Amino acid sequence: PPRATATLTFTHTSQADVTCRMAPRYNDEYQQMMDRCYWGYVRLFVPEGATLLSASEHPIPAEMTGSGEPWSGEARVAPTSAPEVTAFAQAFLMRPAHQTVLRFSYELPASVLQQTEAGTVYRLRWQKQPGMQNVASRVILRVPRNAVLWHKQSEPATTDAGKVVYRLDLNMDREIGLRYEVED
Repeated sequence: PPRATATLTFTHTSQADVTCRMAPRYNDEYQQMMDRCYWGYVRLFVPEGATLLSASEHPIPAEMTGSGEPWSGEARVAPTSAPEVTAFAQAFLMRPAHQTVLRFSYELPASVLQQTEAGTVYRLRWQKQPGMQNVASRVILRVPRNAVLWHKQSEPATTDAGKVVYRLDLNMDREIGLRYEVED
């Protein structure tokens, strides 16, 4: 079955040396509010039927959560109102001048690869998060080494034996599609 890995990197660019404190508060200057710890919650929407195989762990102690309950650090399958998707969720806490990398590995339903008379077709819908201006993204698709690419919905940055790489500025929703045949 097809598998996927999503890697998301978050960088806190503030250089402030602060103690993380979960409390609603406002400062006189906006910069002071940016010089705080960052509590993040990410939901990765994947096709319905995808199965989470593994994910990076990011535990948060009880005193650092709004609920007073600790976050185990394990990614979870989250409820969603959209019937055609599954959501994997992960919370994390990041101090200023630090970076956090979230990784999700999952198995995709076989239906993401469509077998046609003209070959195997794969489509990926890459959605922009509302409110974000632009996110530099890289998508790597691995196909059989002896695959011949026929139709590409968007032009990849590089194509190598068994690997197709797209570099995208995610400033709007994107769709990547390719069709390939495997040579004997």
